[in-house]
Amino acid sequence: MPIVEKELSDLRHHIRGQLSDHGIPRPLHASVIDYIMDGIRPGAFVAAVIQNSLVMSYLRADEENCTKLNSWARFLHWEMPIGSWGSPQMYELWCKNGGISGMARESETEGVIDIARRTSTAGSNETRDDVPSEGAEVDGLF
Repeated sequence: MPIVEKELSDLRHHIRGQLSDHGIPRPLHASVIDYIMDGIRPGAFVAAVIQNSLVMSYLRADEENCTKLNSWARFLHWEMPIGSWGSPQMYELWCKNGGISGMARESETEGVIDIARRTSTAGSNETRDDVPSEGAEVDGLF
């Protein structure tokens, strides 16, 4: 197996683990991985989540995913590559560029792992003060 294919395979496996760790329902793992790696458009619910549309995410979610919106938000914040989510424009550009695989094909100097590291929001196991832990009470406007 060529090095690039091995790196892509390892990265897909790593993302699957992140999805599981965040409690993302297993039936959606493949579409999220395909989006991150290859820029393949997922279904309407996952697209709404990636585009950061709370209302459309809720309206398009099945019962299980309605209860998992917090998990989805944490996955986006901690694990999704920078530039791959947050608005319809970022979503469209990620699809157009072919995800991490597309960027790796276009780059003459960066490998798959380099691109994944450059676009990663995770990078460490440190906790963030600006994101409450799951189940924590949050003081809001009301």
